[in-house]
Amino acid sequence: MFLPIFTTNLYSKFILQFCLILFFIIPVNAQLIDSFSDGNFTTSPVWSSDSSANWTVATSSDVSSGATNSNSLRLNAVFGISDIQSISTQIASMASSNGQSWSFWLGRRNQEYSTSNKIDIWLYANEGNLESSTVDGYSIKIGNNSTDDDIKLNKVTNNSGTTIITGTSKIPITLVDIGLMIRVTRTNEGVWTLYTSTLPTANGSGAIATDLPSSTNVAILQGTATDNTHSISDNGYFGIVATHSTGVDARVCVELDQIFFDLNSTAVLPVELKTFTARAQNNNVLLNWSTATESSNSGFEIERSTLINRQTQNNRFSQVGFVRGSGTITSQQNYSYRDTKVNSGKYEYRLKQIDLDGTIEYSRGVEVSVGIIKTRLTSNPNPFNNETIINYQLTENSKITIKIYDLLGKEIETLVNKEKEEGEHQIRFNSTEYNLTSGVYFCILKTNRETITQKLVLMK
Repeated sequence: MFLPIFTTNLYSKFILQFCLILFFIIPVNAQLIDSFSDGNFTTSPVWSSDSSANWTVATSSDVSSGATNSNSLRLNAVFGISDIQSISTQIASMASSNGQSWSFWLGRRNQEYSTSNKIDIWLYANEGNLESSTVDGYSIKIGNNSTDDDIKLNKVTNNSGTTIITGTSKIPITLVDIGLMIRVTRTNEGVWTLYTSTLPTANGSGAIATDLPSSTNVAILQGTATDNTHSISDNGYFGIVATHSTGVDARVCVELDQIFFDLNSTAVLPVELKTFTARAQNNNVLLNWSTATESSNSGFEIERSTLINRQTQNNRFSQVGFVRGSGTITSQQNYSYRDTKVNSGKYEYRLKQIDLDGTIEYSRGVEVSVGIIKTRLTSNPNPFNNETIINYQLTENSKITIKIYDLLGKEIETLVNKEKEEGEHQIRFNSTEYNLTSGVYFCILKTNRETITQKLVLMK
């Protein structure tokens, strides 16, 4: 079997957790703080924010190479001003004689890091208001304005930070649409160690939101130091403080996912079912998945269900195939299955993993549309007052541009100019950033194959 640790949600990601000590498999006291697989940040656990309207859960992250059904926490600040947004959640058990270990995925969208667009990830805070003048604890800080970006571990006293570790690797300045994973350990003696995944070196690179941090894929040592300024007690807080400038890209630049906490500084962090994807090819569906480790794995039944729409499904999964597993193995294994002659429609696929003794576990589901899908471009609302959401659907991966023009054909702004994956996407357009007056404007989407125009009506 995979030895997965599931949340109560049936469609949670696979997670493998084990620690080998004295040749026995001993469970560690691992906590998945949140992977947002329930689609919200208001329950299980509860996140508190200075304004909950400034945060949302993005169903499919487009950071780095993108991640379908990732359900990532995203900054979504609604006001066009420079500001600081924070959000935190309480962890009941944080004190341990064995130390602690934190890990998480962090994404940066269409705005590079800078002093006016920076991020603080609080590993431990002694109060839930992370902007308080009296808050103490430890945080990860990324963002400067003149050189490549350091990843720093800070001790914070009365909301004033002092760096105790500066990472040896840096993120090149001006990079956008990047992802990375961070892992921090602390022994009971106060020895801190900072690790990262391979840091991004180009736009659209790095870890993606469905990558789960582990001791093998977050293994780049960035530094170590000893600090006992603050003792870590139970009922502390984990959270984010995001500083952003006025632009739309800056106000939706931060994403967070796959947050883990362990009451053991030497804990081997989770190794996951690394990928599970579905892709339509005419009337066939190609499924691909990979495992990091397997134990007594007989194989996978592939199950399919028809989706009525995105909110409702018939919940009747039926077996469409079987792929033999690799038994017990500790190296990565890659699998694929082609479901042929599938009727047009929307479907959800899942894996039913079966052990040699008959024990079963289910994977999360992945959705796919089969049949003729047209490239679409819409906006909502339209007419709009100041701000609207541009929605577009692509039939294939493509280099695209989305531009706004006035009635005379003058270009106002380029909203998108990059490679995008097939599927549904959206972007905000706020007319106040361009001092536009009421009238008719045009949004033009160009792909490798076609051009689509959508009329926009601005009414102030």
